[in-house]
Amino acid sequence: MVLGTAIIVLIALRNSFMWYMQEFWGASKDFWQFGWTVVYKDYLGESAIWAFVVVYPLGMLVFWLVNGLFLLVEFTGHPSVLLQYKVQSSKEVPADTARLLKCIKLTAFNTLVLGPMLYVPFFIPLTIWSAGSDLSELPSFHVAILQLAGCAIVEEIGFYYGHRLFHIPYFYKRFHKIHHEWTAPVGVSAHYCHPLEFAISSFIPVATGALLTQSHAVVLLVWLIIVNLSITISHCGFHLPFMPSNEAHDYHHAKFNQCFGVLGILDQLHGTHARFVESKEFQRHIVLTSTTPARVLVPDEPNKCE
Repeated sequence: MVLGTAIIVLIALRNSFMWYMQEFWGASKDFWQFGWTVVYKDYLGESAIWAFVVVYPLGMLVFWLVNGLFLLVEFTGHPSVLLQYKVQSSKEVPADTARLLKCIKLTAFNTLVLGPMLYVPFFIPLTIWSAGSDLSELPSFHVAILQLAGCAIVEEIGFYYGHRLFHIPYFYKRFHKIHHEWTAPVGVSAHYCHPLEFAISSFIPVATGALLTQSHAVVLLVWLIIVNLSITISHCGFHLPFMPSNEAHDYHHAKFNQCFGVLGILDQLHGTHARFVESKEFQRHIVLTSTTPARVLVPDEPNKCE
């Protein structure tokens, strides 16, 4: 009886949320449609090829702009007010300059050299499929949500199992160990990994979802922006107010064998978050709705010698 009532309530809430979002999209779609029409016709020459080509550099632009802000903190330690939000109290800020430069160099190669080469075989099929539709027309709200949801599910599956693969000792020693040089990660270390790992565990899971859902170019752009913001936040090392919690992935860097996924669904299914759910970090794994740091809301246990 209780379960049935809960299901009905969840369905009602879901329908209400979708209705309000559909109303918002419907009320504002003319604005977005006009903007996209101008861009598509006047700047992209109504070319599906150019529409998909520009998506990747725009997604990477977001990654580097956001990480540029975090790098200011990592290089200088300022603004110092952010230091109270460190996920790991032992995280060194400012970080070692030589380590940061090494990280930036490999991340730049993966995202700016290897990434575009990997993108080519993905955007070509999307360009061909889009020939049968009017790319100048934005998708409906429901279609866009379904495409984004499909991308998220495919990424969760691909990243989780790819990540687990690279934690097998043979592959960890030869490939994944590079990424785990940062036990207290920084934002730009999100793509600091062996190029083979970048391709298998990072790029392919993100791009495959767009391929399988035949995503519209604008949806693909939104998806890449979401991914790059998410992966930066999960590695930045600061649990900031009003931002998604990064306690789970930071815990993975600290402990190595917990929290392999993005959404946590497969970690729950396979029990690879058991130690995490018993930790203080799990209690802090919330969206902060005030400026009070997570470590103040949920303090560490005092040392027994104190």
